[in-house]
Amino acid sequence: MALLDFLIKINPIYIVVLQGFASIFQFNFNLISIYFHFLKSKTQSGAYVSATNRNYLTNTKN
Repeated sequence: MALLDFLIKINPIYIVVLQGFASIFQFNFNLISIYFHFLKSKTQSGAYVSATNRNYLTNTKN
């Protein structure tokens, strides 16, 4: 409980610092997830989707 009382005493500074760290971490995490999603879609599912779309278009034209 002493730690909780200490955090309540320095409440504004602690919250601002914690929010700063959290926002930086969240931003980096979003960048990493977007990058890996782009990488995965470029290699595996991107080629798969384009191939299935091509097959679908050629099959529905006839």
